[in-house]
Amino acid sequence: MKNNRYQSALTTIRSMEGILNMNNEQLTASFNPFAANAFTGTVIRVSGASLKLVLCAGSRSGSQPTFCSSSVGDYIVVEHDDLALVGQISEISVSSEDVAPLPETSPESGKFPVCATAELLASVELSNGRVSPGVLAYPRIGAAAYNAHPLLVQMVVESRCSIDSGQEVLTLTVGRLHDQHQTVISITPEKLFGRHCAVVGSTGSGKSWSLARLIEGAAELKSKIILFDATGEYLNLERNVQHVLLGNNPKPAKGAREVAVPYFHLMESDLFAIFNPTGQSQAPKLRAAMKSLKLARLAPNLAPDGTIVKADRSKVQFEKEYRAHIAELEDPYASFDITKLARQIENECVNPQRSAVEPLVWGGHNSGDYSHCVPLVNRIQDIVASPNLASIFNPKDKRSLFNEIAAFYRDNACCVLRVCLKHLSFEYNSREILLNAIGRYLLEMARKEYFRKRPLLVVLDEAHQFLNARLQGQSSNFPLDSFALIAKEGRKYAITLCLATQRPRDIPEGVMSQMGTLIAHRLINADDRAVIEKAAAELDASTAAAIPSMPPGDAIVMGVDFPIPMSITVEPPTAKPDSRGPDYQGCWR
Repeated sequence: MKNNRYQSALTTIRSMEGILNMNNEQLTASFNPFAANAFTGTVIRVSGASLKLVLCAGSRSGSQPTFCSSSVGDYIVVEHDDLALVGQISEISVSSEDVAPLPETSPESGKFPVCATAELLASVELSNGRVSPGVLAYPRIGAAAYNAHPLLVQMVVESRCSIDSGQEVLTLTVGRLHDQHQTVISITPEKLFGRHCAVVGSTGSGKSWSLARLIEGAAELKSKIILFDATGEYLNLERNVQHVLLGNNPKPAKGAREVAVPYFHLMESDLFAIFNPTGQSQAPKLRAAMKSLKLARLAPNLAPDGTIVKADRSKVQFEKEYRAHIAELEDPYASFDITKLARQIENECVNPQRSAVEPLVWGGHNSGDYSHCVPLVNRIQDIVASPNLASIFNPKDKRSLFNEIAAFYRDNACCVLRVCLKHLSFEYNSREILLNAIGRYLLEMARKEYFRKRPLLVVLDEAHQFLNARLQGQSSNFPLDSFALIAKEGRKYAITLCLATQRPRDIPEGVMSQMGTLIAHRLINADDRAVIEKAAAELDASTAAAIPSMPPGDAIVMGVDFPIPMSITVEPPTAKPDSRGPDYQGCWR
């Protein structure tokens, strides 16, 4: 009877990629989940999803049990009726608490069997091979436990049975399990990126390698990926990659095209955040000046020199033109000549009317208002003239990044657009504001169903630099929420995020909570680990305890679409990121 159950399960499992070439006999021989030679121990205590086992190697009958070679982190499978319950060993000890000494020993000698604690993670239905996270039924006392075969672990982790078996399953090879077979783990894009993904880890933990591995794997498919490279370390990516750079780079890399985000592709609110008006006078005058310059462009007869002079001038023609162009003037984008903004602010510093009997004529120059606006005028002049911000305020003939993104998406030959931000200035919070504007542009495209036929993956490296909840100390309290909105609603528009950060605690909670898949490398800071444990409800205590001590390149993959958290060694990328630190041996010699 039991063999019939195995056979039914194995028939289902055999359809999975990676073991298609095995016949039933080979599969049965190599993949019996309860093979006698895999027996590892007996259940002696059940406490929720936690088990206590007596470990012993060898057959369940016949030879005398001996101490087992199982170790912390090993996967086990427990037999229970028509279920195979998959768990992971979290603790091993020699204890006399629940068991008597081995027959050939005595209590005085202190020789007791090896006991282990294991956490049950997933259930496999033997009748159909279906994998369910959690525990569908609890094992009985005395149930047998076995070392989990790597193919069983692979099956549980990859869980591809829900994908149409009539189609070739697209996967990305991520890494290898920590077992004696070094079992390769390949995961579908749906599980990795379908609910957003976060790659976290301290400096030197292998976070950049993981991100490069994911991008390389996706680039081998017909993917569309925009990578925002904060430090320039992914310059070596080659396959199906187009490189552009944003910022003032005096020596651009060969093959990388310089682009800009012109101020007229930004919103007025973005400029407010950069110029940071303060006090009661500056913000109203700045807003009025922007409106006047928009009208000067639409009605040049009002502005012979490009600005609208208001002191002692009639309001009649101004208000007539304003009403005629009200739709364009209320548009949130900054469609005006920014080089004239400082002068127009001065023109706005006038009395509201010349006299009580002349309400349709502006009054003379108001020196008090202007004195309050002088710091703002000087700040605007410095910002607009800054060479570090030329990609915003003096783009010249550089192509707009927004136009570059639209062209990239239409190009079927290119899979990855890498946007290098290494030389984008940190002045005036321009980095955060520009990335927020780019995220808003992508979300606008997504809401128009632009990515429906070819989903877009947005990869944001060093995400903690850009995703603060809002700019602190700004009078307008400017929110940086475009990527948070993508995280919350992007899936239904076929746009998803992949964030990489060494400081998860600096990612807004609203963004982190939306990450359906987490790839966690070594994290030393307790606050960072607390964020991961909060975001990943399925992370058990023993796995969480291993995060601070993982070697470089190792990671724990977990998420809502993964029945069990799995520890892997990430496959090295072909194009390795340039993550080198300072060369003290060479430079200090």
